[in-house]
Amino acid sequence: MYKYIKIFKLILIFLLLFLIVIIGVGCNRIFFIPGASYGYYIWEDKDNNIHIVWSIDRKDANFNGWIAMDGEIQDYKTLDWEENDNIKILENNKKIEFNATLGEDDYSDEIIFTPIDYSYLEFDLKINDGYELS
Repeated sequence: MYKYIKIFKLILIFLLLFLIVIIGVGCNRIFFIPGASYGYYIWEDKDNNIHIVWSIDRKDANFNGWIAMDGEIQDYKTLDWEENDNIKILENNKKIEFNATLGEDDYSDEIIFTPIDYSYLEFDLKINDGYELS
């Protein structure tokens, strides 16, 4: 009987350590699969950059919108953009406007920007000129 209690304690300790590791490491980014995930995905990285990524399930789609703030956009870059996609920085570096399309062979696009001295970010993001609320 003592042997089974000892084994049970070892299993319990192992499970607790496993849970601590899983919780400690956790998710430090969103789960996103280009070409399979649908919609916009927004997060802030450890360097205070804001990432906005969008994707659709391999259909032709138009993604457009704007991001405004009370601070300023210090820097920005785009990833996976095509020739017809465009981005504008407006209102004294306080607003980003963009228009980008995705097709069958284009899985996602991304904007990364660094806001400074801000207290809020406002997003107006559309897919095919409409709001996707699901």
